[in-house]
Amino acid sequence: VVVTITQAAAPPPPPTCSVSVEPRAESVGADGGERQLRLRASQPSCTWAAASAVPWITLAAGSGTGNADLRYVVAANTGAARTGTLTVAGVVVTITQAAAPPPAPIELSGEVEGLSGRCPDLVFTLDRRRVRTTAATVFEGRCERIRNDSELRVSGVLQG
Repeated sequence: VVVTITQAAAPPPPPTCSVSVEPRAESVGADGGERQLRLRASQPSCTWAAASAVPWITLAAGSGTGNADLRYVVAANTGAARTGTLTVAGVVVTITQAAAPPPAPIELSGEVEGLSGRCPDLVFTLDRRRVRTTAATVFEGRCERIRNDSELRVSGVLQG
């Protein structure tokens, strides 16, 4: 007696998933703003995860499935140029942000009120604005001659 045994073939392996990410590098101005990455998955069921390595870049989603346009927000930069990274589906995306523009110079003139401090570190009101001077402040005349109720012109850099 011959017995024939038939065995079914092994099921095919599941399709491999891959996700491409574009762009892989981006330059952003000092003002920051919203941007997006284009994710293209080889299968609709492919999953992906995303994370920011720096606190000044915020992702709209930390994970997903299939194709996506992943939004992210870059915060405004108040300092030197900086570089941060996102990791999306295992791909590192480099974000470079421009430095903040230098502070704008300001010039005030008017009558000195509420003077306190010692040169060059004075505090007073001029043209209804509070002024705090440093060694970098430029005075019309000499710092030591500044008095309450005197006319003055001063220039420097506006600070927060």
